[in-house]
Amino acid sequence: MICAAKSRLQEPKTPATTQTRRLIGRFEVISTLGQGSQGAVHLAADTRLGRRVALKTLLPSPKNGFGRDGFATLLREARIVGALSHPNIVPLYDAAEDGGAFYLVFEYVEGRTLAQVIREQGKLEVERAVGITASLARAIAYAHERDVLHRDLKPANVMLTGDGVPRLMDFGIASGTEGAEVGAHALVGTPSYMAPEYIAEGLYTHQSDMFALGVVLYEMLTGEKPFHASQARETVRLVATAETQPPSRRNQEIDERLDALVMKALAQNPGGGIAARSGPAAWRFCRSSTASAPSA
Repeated sequence: MICAAKSRLQEPKTPATTQTRRLIGRFEVISTLGQGSQGAVHLAADTRLGRRVALKTLLPSPKNGFGRDGFATLLREARIVGALSHPNIVPLYDAAEDGGAFYLVFEYVEGRTLAQVIREQGKLEVERAVGITASLARAIAYAHERDVLHRDLKPANVMLTGDGVPRLMDFGIASGTEGAEVGAHALVGTPSYMAPEYIAEGLYTHQSDMFALGVVLYEMLTGEKPFHASQARETVRLVATAETQPPSRRNQEIDERLDALVMKALAQNPGGGIAARSGPAAWRFCRSSTASAPSA
């Protein structure tokens, strides 16, 4: 009994642990959803309004388009993007600065990104891929009519809800994550989805979003990117100079109309095809892709 009592007395006391709350502005970080070289995306709680949000932090950098005067630039573009209201666009709630870091606050959408679905599943059923493309085309058309460009349209920026509804994220601002320098100008965006005319001239237009949408459709139909290499510079060279195989070579379920539609979107020459059209052309893309879907 004495030994037991002595043993208990010699046991060190374990201090009570307290979990440190991490606040960014008025938002409490719950978990980190993704991390990159220029920032991170967090699931956070709005302590004022009592709702969950997706919070994207950004470090000031010329690579993401926000240098010394970055916050003023961020705020100007956030006001424009924040006015977008469309069922296939994830709305931007707020933009602010905390401790020298910029952050954007978006609606939190439960689900998986299109990139995750393609990575796990490979190619999608043709009808599903076409349906997602049609929804994204409507969102892009809506934004283009208001002179807003996406600038980094890719599967990682498309959320699929539990009901399968595609929601486009990161619309129009702070989207440069994998820049590549070509010639005299630096390119901002993701190389596999950059349009040839953007690579050649450094000018991003409505046409550039439509090219990226064509790449996303190709990837959904085949499970593979039409242009990809291990190095960003080599990927950019392939986009600018190389023709790609029609998606039907990789998926026999694709008919001639859909094949032609995708190849027009990926045209190297911006003087023809969907890649050269802007504004209402996105609606034509939507209607054409829907018409190309196989009958149920």
